[in-house]
Amino acid sequence: MSALTNIGPDSFNGCSSLKTAYLPKVKSCPTRTFRDCTSLEKVVTSATSFSSYAFYNCSSLSELTHGTINSSLGTYSFYN
Repeated sequence: MSALTNIGPDSFNGCSSLKTAYLPKVKSCPTRTFRDCTSLEKVVTSATSFSSYAFYNCSSLSELTHGTINSSLGTYSFYN
C-alpha cells in the first residue's frame, strides 16, 4: 500500500510509459499531475479535487477510482 499522501504539480507530467497510478491516500491532484500521460489507463486515489489540466491528454484513461468530488474540478481537468 502506498504511504504517499501529497503530490505536487507536474508530478507525473509527460510520463508517457506510466500505465497505472495507485495513490490511495492522496487527497488532491494538483495542476498538470498526469498531463500527457498518454499510456495511463487506471488511477486509484482518494482525491476529491482535480486541478486544471490534471488529466489533460490522457487519451488511454479508462478507469478512475476517486473520493467524492466535493471540492472542485479545474479547467480542462479531463480534456482529451
